[in-house]
Amino acid sequence: MTRRFKMPVLSAVTIFFIGINSVTVNAGIWDRINQATQAVSQAQSVGQTAGQVGSALKRGASNASTSEGKSKRKPKSGSQNQFPLTETTNPIKGTWGDKVTCSGPNSVTCQNGMDNLVNCSHQTKGYYFRLLADNLEQKLKEDYAEEDLVLLREDIQSVKAAIDSDVVVDADPNERSRYLSWLSDDDQKEINGLNIKYVNEVRDDCDKRFGGMSQFSH
Repeated sequence: MTRRFKMPVLSAVTIFFIGINSVTVNAGIWDRINQATQAVSQAQSVGQTAGQVGSALKRGASNASTSEGKSKRKPKSGSQNQFPLTETTNPIKGTWGDKVTCSGPNSVTCQNGMDNLVNCSHQTKGYYFRLLADNLEQKLKEDYAEEDLVLLREDIQSVKAAIDSDVVVDADPNERSRYLSWLSDDDQKEINGLNIKYVNEVRDDCDKRFGGMSQFSH
């Protein structure tokens, strides 16, 4: 809250003794008294006027804020952020990030201008493993023996966990990268192609919307 400093109002007794250095009141003292009285009166008048102007400005700012709040609407989005996901023809979508460096908006004490860029680029996080997991889940529909389906489900869980960690922890340490054994060469080529395509689309989109994305080359 802003502190307000008020000019002190001089009492009649105080005004009367301004400039009096002796018991005898000389002729010029009355001029000084009148001047002081006028100054006090003007100060009070200016103070009232400033107070009225200040109140009017506050009312105007309050009305403008209310009006702005009613007129502005955030764009619809399927993500938790106010911005939409990157448009792409890829069969799977990434997710928007939720990074907030401080309780902004961007100001002297809160430099969060890069948050939108970081949250936008988050769509590529673990995207390869999203594609991989989706492909492996499609394999569950194929004619595998039950014991094989058990192993496949284990590998799917390992791949899904890698979406956040970026590292697949093999379900069976004795069978390294077993999750890839369910995929044909064509499957792997398709997944790699879709991943590269999506990462490039997101990079271009984020660069266009928020700038600076090109410096984060992968």
